[in-house]
Amino acid sequence: MHSLNYTQNHILIKNLFVFLFFLGCKGLFGQFELIGDAVQIDDNTFMLTEDILNENGSVWHRLRHDFTTDFEVEGTFYFGEDEDGADGIVFVVQDVCIGAGGLGLGIGYGGFPGNSLGIEFDTYENAGGDVNDPSFDHIAVSQDGNVNHLFNLLGPIQMHPSNANVEDGNWYNYTIKYTASTNLIEVFFDGSLRLNYFIDIVNTVLDGNPYAYWGFTSATGGFSAPNSLSIDNYKAFIIEDTVLCASSSGITIDMQFSGASYTWSPDDGSIDDINGQVVTLTPQETTTYTVSQSDDCLGSIESSFTIFIESPIDINTMLEVAGCLPEGPNGSILIAAENGSSPYLYSIDGGNSFVPDNLFTGLEAGTYAIVVTDALGCDATTSVEIVTTQTAVIMSAGTDQVIQQGESVLSDAFLQVDGNLSIVWTPSEGLSCDTCINPLMSPTMSTTYTLSGIDDYGCTFSDEVYIEVILPQNQEENTVFIPNIFTPFSNDDNSTFTIFGNENLEVISKLQIYDRWGNLIFEQNDFEPNSIDGWNGTYDGQPVQHGVYVYWLEAAFVDGTKSLYSGDVMVIN
Repeated sequence: MHSLNYTQNHILIKNLFVFLFFLGCKGLFGQFELIGDAVQIDDNTFMLTEDILNENGSVWHRLRHDFTTDFEVEGTFYFGEDEDGADGIVFVVQDVCIGAGGLGLGIGYGGFPGNSLGIEFDTYENAGGDVNDPSFDHIAVSQDGNVNHLFNLLGPIQMHPSNANVEDGNWYNYTIKYTASTNLIEVFFDGSLRLNYFIDIVNTVLDGNPYAYWGFTSATGGFSAPNSLSIDNYKAFIIEDTVLCASSSGITIDMQFSGASYTWSPDDGSIDDINGQVVTLTPQETTTYTVSQSDDCLGSIESSFTIFIESPIDINTMLEVAGCLPEGPNGSILIAAENGSSPYLYSIDGGNSFVPDNLFTGLEAGTYAIVVTDALGCDATTSVEIVTTQTAVIMSAGTDQVIQQGESVLSDAFLQVDGNLSIVWTPSEGLSCDTCINPLMSPTMSTTYTLSGIDDYGCTFSDEVYIEVILPQNQEENTVFIPNIFTPFSNDDNSTFTIFGNENLEVISKLQIYDRWGNLIFEQNDFEPNSIDGWNGTYDGQPVQHGVYVYWLEAAFVDGTKSLYSGDVMVIN
């Protein structure tokens, strides 16, 4: 017994209007009518004659094919295992209601009524003048039931390219193709092209009628064989399950079989014409449709299929502002898609280009048209706007000043802003207010003050001013040495940031360390200079990052005076 493996193909329909040409064999036996001695072996395999003398059988597709369109059928033939078996199989296109021809040497096609075309696969040599068969198993093209090779349209030629006998117990592949635009018939046997022939089936064979039945016939006479075939693949009345995007306006189906009547269900308003050959289906939810197709010769063919409505894609976005000067375009869009069928492709230019990465960076300010498409071709759209820092800021920390120790100076800083700006001065020591634009500055040692601002978009602005403090003459002999670099955890003499001085330096009253954002990360009071006391390069017990840090300290001398010092120290890890 012959068996067939067939895998259905899902078809994605995204466009508004499509013609469906359906490929498959689901429910194939229901499409065919058996005549005479033909029997069904399995879903798509038929025995036209048993190995019994004087049998006649045929199998026909129930509905006519429009031969102004392409035709293709493929499957396998089996002719038994007796070299003297008879008589073979004929592929037939004909315009009368389903039937069969004569017995024996006619292979079920001889004497067939009406207009017809036959492609015979003949396995028995009838050597007399009735048909003039050659000695080898052969293929020939004939017309109107005339099987005498003297009147063939083409052939006979040997059926198998290298084997004169195919009654050897094997199943052989066949393919029969008709290309309507060129009127070309091609016949393949066991994977080899055995013949091609140009003939206008509609006008030369069918007298201008494009619609004809097709099928296979066989017969036995004084000799016999179990002449069998499978029909594995035919562009037939089979509609596969389909997926529609949630945004689709529906699909249009052309059944491609004129001269037949149709009945569609369910009649729920989603079918524009329940008796149409061309129908538009607009389901609002997943729906199973059934269509019955029939003509005036035999009964109907019924097929069901399901249109699945895919869940719409949901788009969520996260935005970052762009263009904080002087950083340039640094906006970003992070797109998150849900539902639909992953994986997704993403576009921010209205679908002109797609990428699999959902994070877009380095963006200018502006409006972006977001499109997300999924694995089935369904899409969703939205638009987002990336804003930039348009806060107009003119900031000056003021002019550098020189004062005597103990003196004060009023900051001449200037700020003009169109919007909101939060400001802070660092360090705050020696200032009357660290969030005022013009504080009173009273540093006890030369100090660089930084005025920093941040706007509502997170963009920062800054400027610096240097206040130089001149010490009295009697303090110039008080010497303090402050390192500008140290290496924590190096197990050498430079692993701690400490303060050195001459014999006039009595004690370090206060030492403070700030990071570059002005955060206090270390403080120590009242420790001896020239010792291992000081900062070991950690914050909250963890090593700080390599970089520059700001120190501020107060030193007390033996003469009772005090001095303030500040500056930068480099930490090298």
